Amino acid sequence: MNTEKEPNLLDKAKSLTKAAYDWTVKDKFNKVPPEVFEQRKSICLACPNWDTDAFNGLGKCKLCGCSVAKLYMPSSICPDKPPRWNPISIS
Repeated sequence: MNTEKEPNLLDKAKSLTKAAYDWTVKDKFNKVPPEVFEQRKSICLACPNWDTDAFNGLGKCKLCGCSVAKLYMPSSICPDKPPRWNPISIS
C-alpha cells in the first residue's frame, strides 16, 4: 500500500491530461461496464488513500488527485503500488 503525500497541482494536471488523452485516443470515449465501475468504486471507497469528502462529497484519490470520473475510463489504472485495479479492454 502506497502512503505517499498527495500530489501537487502540477502532478494532478499531468495525471488529468494523461487520463483525458488515454480516454480519447485509447478508449475512444468508451466507458467501462456498470459492474466494472461499481467494482472499482467499492475498491476505492475502502482504500485508505481515498478522500471521501473531497469535491463536495464526490471523493478523490490522494495518490493521483482524480475523482470517480477516472473509474469510468477503461485504460485507467489505480495509482497505488501494487494497483488495486487494472485497465480493461473494451471491444
